[in-house]
Amino acid sequence: MLTDKPPRGKLQHQEYLLSDDLRTIKLSEAGLFQVHVLRLEQALISDSQPEVKQAATTLTLALAETFQVQPPLVRVLGSRPLKVS
Repeated sequence: MLTDKPPRGKLQHQEYLLSDDLRTIKLSEAGLFQVHVLRLEQALISDSQPEVKQAATTLTLALAETFQVQPPLVRVLGSRPLKVS
């Protein structure tokens, strides 16, 4: 399995650790995104980077449109290691 190394910078490493601890995000408009979330879930299960990127991009575009913000650039990296040694 391809994995990415944790970032070296102090702030980036703290953000990396916080993102690993994030398990849920509460959205008032959650029902609007269910189809996109299910597609992303299936893409993650397939372990196909192109499918994950497409599903994540579609989800972020829907979120950005709903919340009237610029959509982020989606990059799909390798899996994070379960344990860093």
